Amino acid sequence: MIGGILCGLSSAFSQSFSYLFTRHFVHTRGPGASRDLFILGHLWMGLFGGIGLLFLWPAHAHLLLDWPVLWPLLGTSLFYLSGQAGLTYALRYAEASRVTPLLGLKVMLQTLVILAFGMPSGAVGDRFLTAFQWLAVALCCVGAISLNYSGGRMHPRALAGTTWALFNFVLSDYHIALLVAALIKHGGLPIGHAAPLGACLQYATSGLIALPLLALVHDRSARTFRAAAPFAITWFGAMLFLFATIGMVGVILGTILQSTRGVMTILIASAAARLGQVHIEPLHGRGVVLRRIAAGSLMFAAVTLYVIKDPRSIKLSDGAGEGLRGVPWSHRITICCSPADSCAKTA
Repeated sequence: MIGGILCGLSSAFSQSFSYLFTRHFVHTRGPGASRDLFILGHLWMGLFGGIGLLFLWPAHAHLLLDWPVLWPLLGTSLFYLSGQAGLTYALRYAEASRVTPLLGLKVMLQTLVILAFGMPSGAVGDRFLTAFQWLAVALCCVGAISLNYSGGRMHPRALAGTTWALFNFVLSDYHIALLVAALIKHGGLPIGHAAPLGACLQYATSGLIALPLLALVHDRSARTFRAAAPFAITWFGAMLFLFATIGMVGVILGTILQSTRGVMTILIASAAARLGQVHIEPLHGRGVVLRRIAAGSLMFAAVTLYVIKDPRSIKLSDGAGEGLRGVPWSHRITICCSPADSCAKTA
């Protein structure tokens, strides 16, 4: 659980930088910059994925062509590319600190997808949510909406691009869970091998899809290729962590953890604005900052509630009354993730 949470936070942190690099690229290039970054960035990531496959390619590689692995791979690749196109478009018309928090609404849509289609067979995660977990989903959505508020209306094109990205990323994440579960179940791979292999497979596939589109790039100079690299590096790194997160803690908690990128993006973008990078993020007043800190606290509470699941799972581990005298509080609390799980004492 701890490893999955750390991977989720690392994914959010890396993604926050990728949004800012996207915003920088589209505002320092000419017409067609969004399209150029979309194509060139995925050529870079296709290269990274191909290099990764050289080291991660399994001995029984023929299983990768089996339908249980192939169809979620194609699904996550196509939904991802469609969503990324919408996100890149949105970041041309709005700051990253306004677009990114709205992606936190993924958790509500992801929950509906799980309820409609069920948890992917073999995937990690909760098939039924407790009252605490539903509250966590609600808090995450409230936090996402609150983080977006900054006293002005979002450009309609930015809102349309973000909405398109939101729905496609939800379906892409669902297929990530299917893909990782298939690699574990049908490929017989451990999660530490299946997660990075799945990410490299997806982005190598995305790179192949982007290759024929190179002719549409307005500026194919080496300088433009280099300028697209920071986005590609940070996004690809985030996806390696995301695949591991979904494989270890499930789709819904993974999505909640990703929602913390809203707070991270705001903090990083504010720092960039104070350094004079106002084309990335304008300066905001104290009131906006305080509202966003409060919204970030809601998201932290959402992660905590989702992990706890049920207040009855918090127990005094060493008994009660006299038996606890002299025992530090840090050694008394035990959290059981579910009635069927073994309990793990917190240190």
